[in-house]
Amino acid sequence: MRTIIAGSRVGVSLADVEAAMCGCAWTPTVVLSGTARGADLCGEAWAAAHGLPVERYPATWRVDGKFDRAAGHRRNTLMAEHAEALVALWNG
Repeated sequence: MRTIIAGSRVGVSLADVEAAMCGCAWTPTVVLSGTARGADLCGEAWAAAHGLPVERYPATWRVDGKFDRAAGHRRNTLMAEHAEALVALWNG
């Protein structure tokens, strides 16, 4: 199952991702990452530790030298279109 692992940028560890993934009712086959610090990068590390491929979807925050405020939203939409499931981790 193509699974996004994402969430808070701080206060989320690899151990948190491991615990969340142990509670999943499905088995991920590919991990989709938004490449941000925190939950996204911990998700990538979890995938590597479990021998799973990672698809990276970095947001393009600068276009032609200008800041693009909608970049994160476009990235998240693209990821959702390519995923079958989501594991979201919140630092609570």
